Amino acid sequence: MNHNSFEINVVGRNIDTGDALPEHVEAHLQAALDKYSPRPGTVDVTFSHEGHGYRCDCMVHLDTGATLQSSSEAIDIYSSFNAAMARLEKQLRRYKRRLKHHHAKGSKADDQPFPGYVVSQSAEPGPETSTNQDEETLIIAETELEISEASVGDAAMTMDLTNEPVRIFRNTSNGAINIVYQRSDGNIGWLDLSRVKN
Repeated sequence: MNHNSFEINVVGRNIDTGDALPEHVEAHLQAALDKYSPRPGTVDVTFSHEGHGYRCDCMVHLDTGATLQSSSEAIDIYSSFNAAMARLEKQLRRYKRRLKHHHAKGSKADDQPFPGYVVSQSAEPGPETSTNQDEETLIIAETELEISEASVGDAAMTMDLTNEPVRIFRNTSNGAINIVYQRSDGNIGWLDLSRVKN
């Protein structure tokens, strides 16, 4: 369903969502999007079985390349959505607040680092802290990776909002693959692979 340039998709994995659940989801999402989202995009809400209950995964894709996501599990399918929605609304609120702060600073360049982030062009990471690696740690091959276009600031903000340690994206200013990541010193590192020397 399309609302204010937002396409809202509600699907169930081996679950019949019926009519009432999608209506409940769309009503609550639309209220939050009208209140907090300054950008159009798409929303995907997926329901699945989790143990003896249900799991709800919500993902908001904004046209800036930013992606907000939340999930929750509960015995009741409506409760799983309501909890995931509460987390998503908190992210939307933070996103709107940071965009307001960004525009208040009068930043005009698309690729300016987002206020509140320390973004460095240095490819040298900070000193690493030593940790005892578990010998049973698994290395998992990621066979699918969606690389979206974004500015450095939007990529850094998305990484922070979704609690990711690293984010790979295509820089909107030059089309090159870029990486932002959490440095051990608490700042955010930025790598533009077109500028990294082999």
